[in-house]
Amino acid sequence: MNDYGPIRSRVLLEVAKAAWHGELADSGRTLAERLSAEFAGALSHRAVVNEIRVAMGLRPLQPNETGDDFDPETLIGVSHPIVIAHPEDCVNCPPGTCGESCPTGAIIRSSAGVAQVDESRCLSEGLCLSWCPEGAIAAKTEIVTLIELLKSGAPVFASVAPAFAGQFGPQASLGRLQRALRMLGFTDMVETALAADMLTLKEALEFAEHVHHEGDFFITSCCCPAWIKLLQSRYPELLSHVSGSVSPMVASGRLLKKQIPEAKVVFIGPCLAKKGEAAMPDVADAVDLVLTFKEVETIFQAVGIDFAAIEEDAKGTASACGRIYARSGGVSEAVAETIRHLMPEKAALLSSHKADGIPECIQLLQSLPNNPHPATFIEGMACKGGCVGGPARLISVEEGCEAVNQLAAAAPSATPAQNRHLYADLLALQQAGDWRGVKGESVVGRLLDRDLSLPAKGK
Repeated sequence: MNDYGPIRSRVLLEVAKAAWHGELADSGRTLAERLSAEFAGALSHRAVVNEIRVAMGLRPLQPNETGDDFDPETLIGVSHPIVIAHPEDCVNCPPGTCGESCPTGAIIRSSAGVAQVDESRCLSEGLCLSWCPEGAIAAKTEIVTLIELLKSGAPVFASVAPAFAGQFGPQASLGRLQRALRMLGFTDMVETALAADMLTLKEALEFAEHVHHEGDFFITSCCCPAWIKLLQSRYPELLSHVSGSVSPMVASGRLLKKQIPEAKVVFIGPCLAKKGEAAMPDVADAVDLVLTFKEVETIFQAVGIDFAAIEEDAKGTASACGRIYARSGGVSEAVAETIRHLMPEKAALLSSHKADGIPECIQLLQSLPNNPHPATFIEGMACKGGCVGGPARLISVEEGCEAVNQLAAAAPSATPAQNRHLYADLLALQQAGDWRGVKGESVVGRLLDRDLSLPAKGK
């Protein structure tokens, strides 16, 4: 049995270094030979080749497959699916090791007993990556594609999820992270949490339109693509209760491209499912690449970024409500606070229920037909603890949650209703009680357009 964490981290770092210095195309086979010698006794040469391919965003070679180990496919970009099986690494472990641990039954066995990923059942959240003791489940990375994009000369913007807090170490504040990303070649960085502020306002308005009695309920669609995929694939009868909002990631990308049409947008977060979300046809216009914290940390290491030596840069723009989207219960709290500010007459109708982790999500959704009124606002997160529990996190869930709470406490405003970066006339609108009829050029009016909404067929 191998400890694949250090091995994969080592392979990823070497691939990132070679790509950064423009040497990957020439050194792929040399790298494989060097790492094969380093991991002798732990991995076969073939296994090392497959680890390098996955780190380059390529699929692993299949059993008995021959051909070019490191083909030009990597220059095209990462192909889907992201979560894949290394068939040659599977040793047919006893029951209970991988497939039986997947709550949706997405890891199945071939007739030969080899693990495979059933794409029709997979939510792509990636929690299975830590289950396999032999490294037979992996996720393709987009490090090479990002480095090529940064060197292309295009304006590249990073939209960074609020779960970043604490992930890159105690020195990696919001301002230092922004400067570090500029050092890599990004044009600039924005807080995805600012888009979460916008969506909080939108979902508060939607809640007011949908919930009029205690028996009504509203299901948030913000944040978690695995939660939405679970709803769409298994519980279509509930979709009429689901918000039409896109995720903060998608909203952030669309709003950036609306201001700078030629911009390329890279989302950075702890989630693998976001890679699949970015490729969905309905929202594929928004984000060009999705990098995990682990991938970005590896690039920082390859380049030699030292956060302690970086000066503080910009101040944040998101409210505390937008930032707590990163932890379980955050969306519910954000919408509740916004409703209390904007439409206090609706506050008494809002009672929230959160499902934390896929098993809880499934249990809750199964119960709704027979017990349809557990709450009027329902939030689901596939990872325990919320986004801070994502499979590509760099610190513990508890540390991430505490860091997010501290980031929220330092926000320039408490709620979207007070966030001057969104609009200036909210107080006047609130005093006029005219939130239902807001139209035109105000930001509240723009919340209702296509940039923050899925097409009708997405319901």
